[in-house]
Amino acid sequence: MTERESNIEAMQDTTSQSLANMGDIKQENAEQLLQQMEALCDEINRQSYPLY
Repeated sequence: MTERESNIEAMQDTTSQSLANMGDIKQENAEQLLQQMEALCDEINRQSYPLY
């Protein structure tokens, strides 16, 4: 394998890893956003329909 081929392979590995990390981050952010939205809906329901 030439140095150029080796460099290309290393860049492909790095790119693949970066994309995988971005996917993980997006998943984590989506889960946090969902939890925040659920909490907000719960709070709206509590304020809209107080228990008498």
